[in-house]
Amino acid sequence: LRAYPMAIRLTFLAFLLHAVPMSWQSALEHRFAGSTPLLQSFVLALLIWVVVQASGTELAPFIYFQF
Repeated sequence: LRAYPMAIRLTFLAFLLHAVPMSWQSALEHRFAGSTPLLQSFVLALLIWVVVQASGTELAPFIYFQF
């Protein structure tokens, strides 16, 4: 659990988002679609940064060569 704290947080957040009412999701989509392109670009850059941070820096070994 200590090795991937960001990935664990993102997974927990994803589970919580499943409990959000559809009306909230729809309202957020309409609000985001009506926002400025600058804000949309910022949100996209933030999401890309979070994904890169959660991915880690180590490459996993190809396990099929170990058999």
